Amino acid sequence: MLRNQRTRERSAQQVFALINGAGLHCGEHKIGQEFLAHIAYVKFAGARSFSLGFQTFQFLYPQTLGLACGFEVQEISQYLLPRVAGRLGSLPVTATWHDPCILGRHLGIYEPPRDLLRAIPDLKLVEMTASHQDSLCCGAGGGAYFAFGDLARQAVLKRLEQATATGAQQIVTSCPNCYVRFRQAVARSRLKLRPRSLAALIDEVLP
Repeated sequence: MLRNQRTRERSAQQVFALINGAGLHCGEHKIGQEFLAHIAYVKFAGARSFSLGFQTFQFLYPQTLGLACGFEVQEISQYLLPRVAGRLGSLPVTATWHDPCILGRHLGIYEPPRDLLRAIPDLKLVEMTASHQDSLCCGAGGGAYFAFGDLARQAVLKRLEQATATGAQQIVTSCPNCYVRFRQAVARSRLKLRPRSLAALIDEVLP
């Protein structure tokens, strides 16, 4: 979270308020309980846009509770792309993008993160055999990691094997659950693949 906030601030040279410093959760798992508190913090900060808890604030609150945010909500790649294009440093690496289940199949956001990666000079983006709407789950979705441990371990290994088969050196995602699962699985399997957070990757190449 701190890396995401720092990357946003450096990308636009703007001032940001770190809302989770107040101990608030986006509300996805206890929907509605903290909505008004978040709105109050955003308004108090004078913010015009919001790029945290995208699914919750852009879809769950409006569609489930009929609560409108009253400000622009953006997914991090959508926010960063127009602000960093043409400013990023070189990164000579082959990378593949993992579509998180919620971001891809649920929200339909496939190209903005890929466009952001393509904006990095010398980065070669390759696709896995299962990508976009056919992307495989990392094994952490829907509580599967806790309820069906063996199945979850098989799922994450299959996904990492697909990434390795592309010749990629790094697998990039914006979902913290996917990122943690990939790191855990790579450490256990000793695969020669480096999981990366999208925000951390952009922070690395942003002057």
